[in-house]
Amino acid sequence: MLIALQMFTPLPAGCATGCAISCAISCAVSCAQTSLQVTYSLDMSLAEARAKLAWPAPLAMPGRTTGLWQHTCFELFLRQPGSRAYIEVNAAPTGAWNCFSFSDYREDMQETTTPRMTAVVPGSNPRAPAELQLVLDLQDWLAGIPPRSGATTESE
Repeated sequence: MLIALQMFTPLPAGCATGCAISCAISCAVSCAQTSLQVTYSLDMSLAEARAKLAWPAPLAMPGRTTGLWQHTCFELFLRQPGSRAYIEVNAAPTGAWNCFSFSDYREDMQETTTPRMTAVVPGSNPRAPAELQLVLDLQDWLAGIPPRSGATTESE
């Protein structure tokens, strides 16, 4: 499934609208059993993204990092049906990531281990579109979703 996204791009202080960079962003999402693969793509080459945006180089040792939402990162929000609680996933072009759980909109934020991030892969071909791919293991998170009424289970 391909999803068109809107980029959050506040203009720097004192910058007129002519300073804004024209860029479209899309997101391809696919599911396989208990994993979710998300690929964010900008409509510009990686070389152009590095020249025009704050697009950092990949880290040698990427991993869980705090404060990604304060600068260059992509976000993903997951919520179980019927619940107000949700998960926020932050993933940066560096390969850094973090996952947080909330009990309601911006309430009770805590780092979470479910879903589990299994990969954050930044694009590396300078002529190809600037991309970031992340893969989440949803097995433990999905285990917490109660069956829908009227649904049958394998044992029935």
